[in-house]
Amino acid sequence: MTTEANTYRNVTLDQLADQLSYRAERSKDYVVPASKLHANGGRIEIAGHAEVNPSPTMLGTMGQRLSIPTKYIKTVHARATETPEDNDDRGRQVAAHYRRAFDEMVNASLADTDRKFMVRTYESGKGTDYGRAMLSDKFKTIDNWDVIAAMISGVEQAGVDVEVEGCDLDDRNMRLRLSCPQVYVMAEEFLKGYRNPFDPSHTGYNQGEEPIIFAGFEMRNSETGFGAYSTQPRFKIKICQNGLVITEDVMREVHVGTRQAEGQVTWSDDTRKTVVELIGKQTRDAVTHFLNVEYLQASVDKLTALAGGQVDDVEGTIQVVAKQYSFTDEERAGILNRFIKGGQLTSGGVANAITAHAQDVEDPERAAELEAVAVPAMRTALAA
Repeated sequence: MTTEANTYRNVTLDQLADQLSYRAERSKDYVVPASKLHANGGRIEIAGHAEVNPSPTMLGTMGQRLSIPTKYIKTVHARATETPEDNDDRGRQVAAHYRRAFDEMVNASLADTDRKFMVRTYESGKGTDYGRAMLSDKFKTIDNWDVIAAMISGVEQAGVDVEVEGCDLDDRNMRLRLSCPQVYVMAEEFLKGYRNPFDPSHTGYNQGEEPIIFAGFEMRNSETGFGAYSTQPRFKIKICQNGLVITEDVMREVHVGTRQAEGQVTWSDDTRKTVVELIGKQTRDAVTHFLNVEYLQASVDKLTALAGGQVDDVEGTIQVVAKQYSFTDEERAGILNRFIKGGQLTSGGVANAITAHAQDVEDPERAAELEAVAVPAMRTALAA
């Protein structure tokens, strides 16, 4: 499902591959010194190469590199690029004011540094390209295509069968969620009293809906500087498709390499092959470790030890958890709803309510953040 421009949530691997192919054909990267970057009318000119319209993601990375508060640079740029009505002279004056403010702010910061930057873009064919990110010239690209190739290679080397549960893609990150139906454990204690919150008439103990947790993992990558390539365990609860992420066991490969030469960057086939081989081996090792019934059972045992705390004050406990993890009022209400429908009035039920609500969330970034705090939230619920 598409939620907004450049954002795809819960798509298939084939749909993801189509989108990545389209983006790869248009992708262009440049390494340039600050002296060859210039803000003009809210756009960024790359001397001798291109003119780009910075996306919100690029504005965020510009703010980080140029020591400009992220919220401020995004707000100024948004006002600078507003399109007033034809007869709105005041609106045009305000937009012009903010364009000057944006240009002056960015150009002053660029003039104050002699650093080089990698600017990642998409060619639009319309004169102005799409600015993806402004990164360090030491940024090591691990592109999303490479991650998919590594996933396929790693799974084949590990000799297991996996199912792709869903894929997310936006300007910041790509995520692949995979499960392994052949590796599972019965989790009667962890799921004791739990009903499917999406269909409360179904419990975890009906025939064909036993309290099963499948092994699995999640792969994550950012082409725009918002995190490392990583593989981490993600277990799937059969009856509701909730995903439990074990963040303590994440395997990561950071995007830091040697400084790139100035100019347009062309990635050779040999370079891409080396990257795929490296992360393919890392993926193989992660898959072999995570998709193992002994590892899964040990992990579920640890979860079960946290899951049995009785929740008597339902609203109070959810309120404490919401405050601890900065949930919005809407998120708190959604989690409370899933908690009640799940019928599991324990600390384990809190985790399951959070991961169930994560399925309702259309923003892939926020959904991933919710899944990541579900296990720690059990500890918070125990102490509430």
